[in-house]
Amino acid sequence: MSSWFKKPKLPSRGKLIFFGVTGSILGLIQRDKYLTKQTRERYVKQVEHIAKEPLATSELPRKLIVYLAPPAGDGIHKSRQFFKEYVKPIMDAAALDYEVKEGKALGDIEKMVSDEVQRLRREKINPTPPIDPAVDPVGSILNRDKDRPFADGVVVVGRIAYAEVLNGLSKGSYDPLVEPKDVESEDTKIKTDQVSEDQLKMQVQDNEQEESSDAAIDLSEYQPAPESSNGDTPPELPSIGFVPSCNIIGWRNFPRKVYSWFTDYQWVDFAGQQSVDIALGKTRNIVKADLDLGKEEEVEFQHTTENPPVIAIDDRALATLTIYNQL
Repeated sequence: MSSWFKKPKLPSRGKLIFFGVTGSILGLIQRDKYLTKQTRERYVKQVEHIAKEPLATSELPRKLIVYLAPPAGDGIHKSRQFFKEYVKPIMDAAALDYEVKEGKALGDIEKMVSDEVQRLRREKINPTPPIDPAVDPVGSILNRDKDRPFADGVVVVGRIAYAEVLNGLSKGSYDPLVEPKDVESEDTKIKTDQVSEDQLKMQVQDNEQEESSDAAIDLSEYQPAPESSNGDTPPELPSIGFVPSCNIIGWRNFPRKVYSWFTDYQWVDFAGQQSVDIALGKTRNIVKADLDLGKEEEVEFQHTTENPPVIAIDDRALATLTIYNQL
């Protein structure tokens, strides 16, 4: 009589390999998700008290300007994804307001920042009358944002955006407000006026014996034009928060990319600490060593035809800049 129960068999070698590999991969993915969640919650708890602080009716939450640039050899969508995954959760937990500005190509952010700083310098020279909030409350809010293009601070994601923001702040603060052609024509005019003054002095010496007061010449009308100078003072520069980014490209880096799939929590930990410093508003004076932040990202440029960004910042701007505390 045959039994209804068959003798159990050991799984075959192929099944053992399949289930072993599949189970290991699923286990690593689940482990990474768990550690990512735990790490993010740890940093969220450090800043969530900011969202619970009461504000007066006339106050608005702290606002930051976020600059994103496309990473080397890739598109802007990678920077957007990095910001959304690693930085945005901390800023949302702290109830921070922010505005994202993107550069589509190299140099866009630098020009954007430089133009804003120069506009503030022109506004200092020729200020516009303030808007009375009682008369036009909406206009006063919009005008306030116009006077504060960098809001309460700047956040940059990645080495490229960091270099372009620093260069833009430096150029906007200390480059001349007029175009080079205008400066050249102004210098030519000064030289012409100086020659006219010398000729005028010689004519006065030849006619100094004449007693007619009607023929007297007033030299004050022939004073040379003032030299084109950069006498206007640069505006107050914002604090900068640097968040390093990671964009692994190239077939040679495929093992690194696979490894990053299972260790995403490490980037949540690294970027989370920088984001917490920004949310808490802890700042310190920037030093020259801070110009090398994100230098390791330049390795990715070897897979592209682009050149790494070069930071060329004026020492006067460097002395006034502050950075959110980098531990």
